[in-house]
Amino acid sequence: YRCNTESEWYQIHENIIRKVNSRYNLSGSNAGLAVSLQLLHGDIEQIRREYMALFTRGIAITKKLGFSDIIMPGEMRNDLYVTLERGEFEKGGKSVARNVEVTVCVLDADGLVLKGSVWAGSGESGADEYHSIVLYHNNSPRWAEQIKLPLPVDKFRGSHMRFEFRHCSSKCHAFTFLMGCVLGRDGVGMGIGPGQEDGRTLPDGTHELIVH
Repeated sequence: YRCNTESEWYQIHENIIRKVNSRYNLSGSNAGLAVSLQLLHGDIEQIRREYMALFTRGIAITKKLGFSDIIMPGEMRNDLYVTLERGEFEKGGKSVARNVEVTVCVLDADGLVLKGSVWAGSGESGADEYHSIVLYHNNSPRWAEQIKLPLPVDKFRGSHMRFEFRHCSSKCHAFTFLMGCVLGRDGVGMGIGPGQEDGRTLPDGTHELIVH
């Protein structure tokens, strides 16, 4: 499938499920995707022992979004999920809208980038930063892109996310310029902290950031 308009890409899966045919169409190729499911019972270690052949294919293991009903001693998980939802930008001196790309990275309390702390999905290695898709000539882009930040417990307090917004020129692929960034409350780096000043994690919900 493909969107009739690029700006609708963020919700193409919802349109397909609801069968809103006016907002997408078939790509026209014969390419397809077949999915088979198999329900396996037991914890991950038991499944590894009983279905050893499955783990020789380079499969990706995705944990559920939340803790299991029984939390085993020593089980440690400190994942923060962030969804890059949408943005509103001024056109400025340009006659047309901008092509906005967002770069996200995580800084520690000293303002240094935490290496390999940004994950876009299971089966991929952690990256130093995440780059959003670029919507052509759109000052109100909607991305709805989610990333995972599995931050070490000892690095969580004082760490910050930095969001950099760049215009990507369509005439020269190598040309970009920094439009602005989000500033942290304590001046360490530029971003919003995953934790609050008292050490508690930011509550779930929508957080609006001001671009400087």
